[in-house]
Amino acid sequence: TKQTRPAHSVQPGGESAQDESEDADPLLNLPPVEVLSKLPKDWCTKVLKGGKWNDRKTLIDDLNTLATASPRIQTGDFHEVVKSLRLLLSDSMVLIVSAACKALGNLGGGLRGEFRNHALNLLPIILDKLKDKNRGVVEAVHVTLDQWYSSCISMDDASDSIAASLGRSSTPKVRLEVLKWVSRCLPKIKKATQAACLTEPIVGCLNDGVLEVREASYQATASLMTILGQGSVLEKVDEVDLDPKKRKKLLNTYEEMRSPS
Repeated sequence: TKQTRPAHSVQPGGESAQDESEDADPLLNLPPVEVLSKLPKDWCTKVLKGGKWNDRKTLIDDLNTLATASPRIQTGDFHEVVKSLRLLLSDSMVLIVSAACKALGNLGGGLRGEFRNHALNLLPIILDKLKDKNRGVVEAVHVTLDQWYSSCISMDDASDSIAASLGRSSTPKVRLEVLKWVSRCLPKIKKATQAACLTEPIVGCLNDGVLEVREASYQATASLMTILGQGSVLEKVDEVDLDPKKRKKLLNTYEEMRSPS
């Protein structure tokens, strides 16, 4: 099966990695693991309507074991499996929610580009789960988001969902956690245009009413400045009327980021 590379993988010359020889992807040299055929035929029914919660979690754990047996997963119709995992994100048991979230991350990591549409459809729901009070769920979401970014979605793909999650209609906790994720992704961006689409929503958080969100936005904005150039980002900063004290803190964060450790 032809393997689709990560949507954000761009070579220094600006060409997508998909334009390179297939031999350039070491994953293609690894045998894909079969997942669908190894799941019980009634997996979707049992994982949703089974008896005890720990029996249902075992089914998800079995899926995770299969999905991580190799860096590549044999492609197939995962629609019903993904649909079931999506429903489990609303389960009353946090261990079920965490396991389901991890499974979605593992499927994205193994199926790579084949999982892109699933990931984009799920992204608003996954980002909203960052407001969960359970730290284990939030950590599982971060792991899944990192897996998706490294394998099947780009910042371009995610920009609309990110902008919505950083808007004032979302909770401060979601804004904070999304900024943390974006800050991890920005240094890995290979093409400046993929960062430019995030400038406005990130800069908009510099005047957030919650201190932790503002602090996270300084980091993300400073990271944008290292990619897009200080002047380009400051033009957007000027549009949000950042007071001199906050502006100085932003510039200090940028200088610290540029300075060798």
